[in-house]
Amino acid sequence: MARKRECLYKPKYGFKLIESIEKVGKNEKSIYKRLDQGPLKISIYAKPDAFQHYESGFIAAKNCSSERTNHAVVLLGAVKEDGIPLWYIRNSYGPDWGINGHAKLMMGENTCGMLRQKSVYVTVK
Repeated sequence: MARKRECLYKPKYGFKLIESIEKVGKNEKSIYKRLDQGPLKISIYAKPDAFQHYESGFIAAKNCSSERTNHAVVLLGAVKEDGIPLWYIRNSYGPDWGINGHAKLMMGENTCGMLRQKSVYVTVK
């Protein structure tokens, strides 16, 4: 859903030029391995209430369909909480969504369809 908001661009940081774009396999092993070199862009299905109204904890596959994707987020890393492996993402909805703009997705279940499309790793100059 589009929202009218203040532009977050900060001139002091300038622009970055893309040097290369690499697609990463549609499996968690490839994604996990590639995260060692930096964040990835992943596609997810963001329409379910579990995603739209996320505030804390983690999102499980049973609460977020994996049948399609309609939104991109940045996959920052992987964490474990109480022995549960989770993906840690940053969303574009701003700091009022989730945990200061971030969320956790359950690993190993194609939660929110994150494995439906290849992830993308971008190198900047």
